Amino acid sequence: MGIQETVSLVDVDPADYDMLYVPGGLAPTELRTVPAALDFVRAFAAADKPVGLVCHCPQMLVSAGLAQGRRTTSSYEVRPEVEEAGGTWVDETVVEDGPFITARKPGDLPAELHAIMQRLDKQQVTQTERGASQLAS
Repeated sequence: MGIQETVSLVDVDPADYDMLYVPGGLAPTELRTVPAALDFVRAFAAADKPVGLVCHCPQMLVSAGLAQGRRTTSSYEVRPEVEEAGGTWVDETVVEDGPFITARKPGDLPAELHAIMQRLDKQQVTQTERGASQLAS
């Protein structure tokens, strides 16, 4: 069995990561009360890096002030919060809006993960193209 390392969010730089995935269930209910967790989500959004969210996770967007004007999906229980925060909630398997890739429930994970992999592939191609054009300059 390998070594598992845990690092506090305040000791991690979002710039070191290509994407963020927030697990669903009741974790977002707790995470949304942690300022460092909200700052982490905000940093990914500001850098336009993919943020995957499932189930109750759009609560993180609401608490971070990132739901307004966004189209998301989530567990049905979160719908009123998203709408009160100025977001648009839709009942779809996967919704992509800006950096956010949201899904309703665990059964939607295969489709959400497919969307995330496509986004990461596009991101990788863009980074490779930027690197090649910098070398050519």
